[in-house]
Amino acid sequence: VVVWDVAFGLGTPLRASLGGVTLIRWSPCGHYLFAALTGPAFLLFETQTWTHQRWDTGGGCVQDACWGPGASSSVLMFVLQASTQLVTVQFSEPPPALTAHLLPLACQELRVPKVPLTPTEPAASSVPGSPPMISHIAWDPAGSRLAVILGGNHPHTGQVAVYATTSDPVLSATFIQYIEGPSGCEPFSSPSACGIAFQGAPDKKGTLLAVQWGDSHVSLCQLMGGKQ
Repeated sequence: VVVWDVAFGLGTPLRASLGGVTLIRWSPCGHYLFAALTGPAFLLFETQTWTHQRWDTGGGCVQDACWGPGASSSVLMFVLQASTQLVTVQFSEPPPALTAHLLPLACQELRVPKVPLTPTEPAASSVPGSPPMISHIAWDPAGSRLAVILGGNHPHTGQVAVYATTSDPVLSATFIQYIEGPSGCEPFSSPSACGIAFQGAPDKKGTLLAVQWGDSHVSLCQLMGGKQ
């Protein structure tokens, strides 16, 4: 990983045991840099002295990550490959401290309920195909909306799940809706979402979510404020 001073055209490599890096995310406040590794781990840098801390995920590799809003950027959210469990890194001290805790974010709609087996079904039966997963996550700049793309054998695979988020008193997410691909774009089914991004600055009408679909269409979704 190389940090570039664009004004002077100078690059400074970060001297840390990085290994392979698959994803980097700079916090909006500029105090932290997140680097996901090829193995089940990631690094957090504070950008004042470039001290870093290595974290083990306890499972697979990081699939995607995003920072929370606000001047402090005190929350990082990530999801592992082939998983529907969102995990947050919540800092307990102001920047540039790296003291933090890993906490799961409960989102029941992301989990696939187990179907009860009938007496005639074998106990080892399983749903074919890849496991349910989250491929992308995005958090709006106001910290009020969270969007995730579902994949694998999730019942809503290819759709975008939208949540209302609040951090008062603790970070929580409330399900709002699923967003499907535009109808009529594919012969037999709606296209699958493959990219999401929120508008940089929300206005009084809410926040704007752009969704890229697998058939190259892009949808703009106005997400209103409040609980709806």
